Amino acid sequence: MVKTIHSTQPANGMRAVVSCGLPLLLTACASGEWVKSGGELADEPVLIQCAQQAGARARSKQMSAASAPVPGSPQSDQEQIFFNQCMKELGYDYVPTGPGARR
Repeated sequence: MVKTIHSTQPANGMRAVVSCGLPLLLTACASGEWVKSGGELADEPVLIQCAQQAGARARSKQMSAASAPVPGSPQSDQEQIFFNQCMKELGYDYVPTGPGARR
């Protein structure tokens, strides 16, 4: 399974803060951005919406589990999966940026 960390270009300050500053979703930032097929970049409200939805879904799934949460469990991984699903449902694809990235 390929894990895609959501982020945007660090040159755009607020989007970098949104994508790299949400402790519920990330342990590290990758270099990339979410883009629709027409070239539209994901803006702050879209990133925040998917981040909030992913956190809520992950917490709900964790609470519905039969066993108690285990410290160090992959909740952040689950949140990342839910975030990626949300972005895909909204029509965005993750596009790597930076050195060696192909568009």
